[in-house]
Amino acid sequence: MRQIQKISTIILYDIERNVKKEVCEMSELIKKAIEKIDKEMETSPSYKPFAQYIIDELIVDDASAEKILNEKKTLTVCYKEIESKARSRAVGNCAFVEPETVYEWIRQYFGFSSVPGKPVSTQAESNIVNFDIFAGV
Repeated sequence: MRQIQKISTIILYDIERNVKKEVCEMSELIKKAIEKIDKEMETSPSYKPFAQYIIDELIVDDASAEKILNEKKTLTVCYKEIESKARSRAVGNCAFVEPETVYEWIRQYFGFSSVPGKPVSTQAESNIVNFDIFAGV
């Protein structure tokens, strides 16, 4: 099980990943959401990267923790939906899905429209190509 040790009310230390994560305070809802994902992660090693993304990027406040705690949403079903979407893109027995696409599928499954705390426009701007610069060529 992933162990998170509280060092102070400001800094948390994730022993398994050996990194510090700053938070204001870890509420009971956030703790429960992390515990839920950790418990589900233990059922399959394949779930680990998905669980880490959810814990590191999505569980940032009580509102996001409530989405993760929704009893109808589980890491197992999320994984199966991702697997199904990846299979639908496969050619033969091979499929490539970029990590950001998988993260988007995780966010959609749990009901997030974007990464909590990050503006939506920042995510989309990196894919914008301005064709006006070619008009004068």
